[in-house]
Amino acid sequence: MKHLLTVLYALPVLAQSSDKAQLLTQHQAAEIRRQSPPVDDPTLTTYAANLLRRLKANTPVELVHSDSPRPTALPGGPVFLPLSLLLKAKDEAELATAIAHALGHAAAPLSISNDRGLSIIVPDPHGILPKALQPRLAEAEAAADRFAADLVRPATLDPEAFRAAQDAARALFPPKPAPTLQRR
Repeated sequence: MKHLLTVLYALPVLAQSSDKAQLLTQHQAAEIRRQSPPVDDPTLTTYAANLLRRLKANTPVELVHSDSPRPTALPGGPVFLPLSLLLKAKDEAELATAIAHALGHAAAPLSISNDRGLSIIVPDPHGILPKALQPRLAEAEAAADRFAADLVRPATLDPEAFRAAQDAARALFPPKPAPTLQRR
């Protein structure tokens, strides 16, 4: 994922052009899929899709194998939900808030324009952020937090569904046994 922001920084787009923004989103999605293979489990995919539906987020979700603790939501594109987040979240509210926060960044991505009208769009500012955007990070985080609160507050969260999804995820990735000391 850290290479994704390098790609974003290297691919300026016209902020006013929805076609170019859509092309950038498609490129970003392809790069995430290349770096993080999809999780092919209908139970988990259904759970994640239902959670987004309860958040009233009209966007597809893709579960991916990634060590990243954060989901990535692309403007006009899918939410990439790392399986590690599903396993590490303490409850469904924490998981829903993390997803909603990512959706907030996608709804209002950080962008900066130069004098030629070219813009760099950064939908996920949690990684390496260009220096020109760093002063605006606190503003972007506060906006994403407000967005998340507005989505999560009315959602009916289901702890049992969350536990079942975590169990299904653990079945895909059983815990590794602790190393033991062997005497020779």
